[in-house]
Amino acid sequence: LLFTGVAGALDPALSVGDVIVADVTWQHDMDARPLIERHEIPLLGRAAVRTDPALTRALAEAARTFLENDPDAGLGADTRVRFGIEAPRAIVGGVASGDRFVHAPGDADDIRARLPEARCVEMEGAAVAQVCTAFEVPFALVRTISDGADESAPVDFPRFVTEVARTYSLGIVGTWLER
Repeated sequence: LLFTGVAGALDPALSVGDVIVADVTWQHDMDARPLIERHEIPLLGRAAVRTDPALTRALAEAARTFLENDPDAGLGADTRVRFGIEAPRAIVGGVASGDRFVHAPGDADDIRARLPEARCVEMEGAAVAQVCTAFEVPFALVRTISDGADESAPVDFPRFVTEVARTYSLGIVGTWLER
C-alpha cells in the first residue's frame, strides 16, 4: 500500500515543497496512560511502526529522481512562487500523526519534545501504518510539506493539494512505476 499526502514540518530544516518518505510513524496523540506507555498502540505493543524498508528505499529514490530531474518538479514558476517553493528535496524520516491539524507553535514544540525523531506531522499516516501492520500488508508513506506546522499554513490549502502535492505524488509514483 502506498499512501501519499501532505504534512506540516516539525523539523525547522524542512521547507514547503520538500518531500518526506516515512521510515517510521507514531501516533503523537495516543495516550492510554497509565495502562500503557504514552504513544504505544494498544494490541501492537509498540509506539513506533516502521514502513516497509524496500518500498521506502525505492520510493525515496523515485522522489529524489523526480525532484532532481525536473528543475520545476512538474510545477509552473507561478505555483512555485505562490507557495514559496525554492529547491525541494526528498528526505527519509519519521512521521507523527494525530487527530487534528497542528498549527499552533506550542503544539509543534510539544510534539518535537516527545517525538524528537519525527520530521513532520499529519493526520492519517500512522493509523494506516497501524492497520497495515496488523494485517501484515507492506506499506509506505510519502508526504509533501505544505507548511511549518504553525500559523504559516497556506491560506488556499485545497489549491496547494491540487497544484503541488498532487503533482508531486503523480510524479513520484510515476517515476517509481517506471523502474
